[in-house]
Amino acid sequence: MILYVTVAVELGKKVIDERFGDCIEYYLAPNTQHKVWPWIFPKRDVVTLGTGGYMTQELISNAYPTVNTYMENFLNLPIVKKKLDGGKIVSYGLHLEFDGQLPRTTTDGLILTGEGMVESFFTGVYAAVAAAAAIKEKNNSAEFLAERFQEQMNANAYLTAFYYVAAENKKSILSMTDEEITYMMQNVVLSGGFLRVNETACTGCGKCRDFCACGVWEKAGEIYKPVRQDLCAECGACWNICPAEAVELDEPSGGTGVVFTFG
Repeated sequence: MILYVTVAVELGKKVIDERFGDCIEYYLAPNTQHKVWPWIFPKRDVVTLGTGGYMTQELISNAYPTVNTYMENFLNLPIVKKKLDGGKIVSYGLHLEFDGQLPRTTTDGLILTGEGMVESFFTGVYAAVAAAAAIKEKNNSAEFLAERFQEQMNANAYLTAFYYVAAENKKSILSMTDEEITYMMQNVVLSGGFLRVNETACTGCGKCRDFCACGVWEKAGEIYKPVRQDLCAECGACWNICPAEAVELDEPSGGTGVVFTFG
């Protein structure tokens, strides 16, 4: 799983044609990425820059508290500054790139989905079906095409579910900083779930393991840890039974995001 921060810089078509042509540029420089290639992608009036890294424990550190730090270093490279001279930053964004499957995709506050890929697949099929209907009916008006396309979109409950998830994500993260959003993403990718243990409070009594029906908890030295969160049924037994209250649920920003009900 790769987390990119992206920046769109408005330069105008003439400048982009002169400085970039139709080529995607890749860069390699210290302190600008974590196991990925920073890139600049030219479009019509803007160029999009992206950098970040694989979501390992080393991606975020004291030196790089957020992926924005990688982008700042990238933008300050002399060759990049020259390429972007006279441009105006019009947007920032975070972008996930999947390179494998995740055992879990949820925490309190965030649901990682692939709605962009799903949308592009289905909408392409629907556009083709609408075009075929237009040829058959000998009616290629914008109104006819839009109606046939929308009929299929409205009938797809799967896409509707993705729209709902995307809307819930936006509600939970719009007021958060990039650092908080990055933390939530890291938690999903690295821990594979939302459970964690307060190692200072844990007494090692083992009740979390004893009452867990799914085999999530395992001995780790003197304490127990939720090693197999991919097996978790989200019943809440460990959280309720722990006498030391050492079982914690990951709740970024005080748990003000999407709340998943146990049981």
